[in-house]
Amino acid sequence: MRKYLLFGIAVLLILSFSLAACGPKETPQDVTTEPGKEEDVGDQGETDKTPVTISFLTIADDLQAQAMDLIVKRFHEMEDGKYAHITIQFDAKPAAEIRNQLQNAVASGVPLDIIQVDGPQVKHFAYHKLLKDLSQDLTEEEMAQWVPQSIAEGSVGDAFYAPPMRQSCSIMWYNPEITDAAGIDVPNTLEEAWTYEEALDAWQKTTIDEDGDGVPETWGVMLGQGPYWGDYEYDLAARSAGVPGSPSFEGLGPDGITFEGYFNTPERVAAYEFVEKLYQEYKVATTEPIWDQYFTGGIAFQIYPDRLLGQIDKQYPDAPVAAAPPPYIETLICHTGS
Repeated sequence: MRKYLLFGIAVLLILSFSLAACGPKETPQDVTTEPGKEEDVGDQGETDKTPVTISFLTIADDLQAQAMDLIVKRFHEMEDGKYAHITIQFDAKPAAEIRNQLQNAVASGVPLDIIQVDGPQVKHFAYHKLLKDLSQDLTEEEMAQWVPQSIAEGSVGDAFYAPPMRQSCSIMWYNPEITDAAGIDVPNTLEEAWTYEEALDAWQKTTIDEDGDGVPETWGVMLGQGPYWGDYEYDLAARSAGVPGSPSFEGLGPDGITFEGYFNTPERVAAYEFVEKLYQEYKVATTEPIWDQYFTGGIAFQIYPDRLLGQIDKQYPDAPVAAAPPPYIETLICHTGS
């Protein structure tokens, strides 16, 4: 019965979220979406349904929370209320905390039912046998709705673990009001993309400390979604230091687990050192994660996924925004991922 119920909700959430069904439940403390009214569903299933609670560890995001409410509402209404007895209990955490939360849950013996994680992390979790293989639960038609890259991202060997939510690409967004005031002409074609050294010059010119207290009112740049170590954002510089097919560009061996000689090549080490200097020496980036800084004029440039447009559309419609290619060292590259 439990497997049946988990797959029932997967039918709906499969279009949007990474899934994992495993073991007993945790009791999250954050948002709880109440189930709909129990109804007689006739030949759709049993009329006397025992309430079921499914825990869902998800990334904290205001816009996504709104979407979650609509998804669960639709889930409770589908097939004449067949799943109305199921409560989805959300535990929303910042993206940087998702992995620690999952590891803590597993270590304490109370793993979660469903998790949402960045696509590149799926192989790591699957390798440690934390995820359920969904290969037999999905039809060929359902699998065909996703691009091959998303399927590869959610797979290990022949096993498929994670339906994708989306594909995205981090590019360099900038505030045209700030760059115009600084007299900076930002490139808008791939052929004109800045190197990191060229970008650094612009980031220095747009780091503004008007009162001289040592804390800029406007920072030159934020790499990604905050100053935490993440391969999705910070490895852009390191991979761009190599050429396609080289150890520096690949970052890990073809077996997927060998890092020595790939992750730590001299070119990549130099790139990591450059990124560190942005915070410690050049001081064009803040070490404190101040969310939504870009939208309120606190950051001139931000290397961020394209979902930034949704935040502007729904939350900051008046925020000035423009886009440019991400900077690079040897090879222009953009990370994608679901």
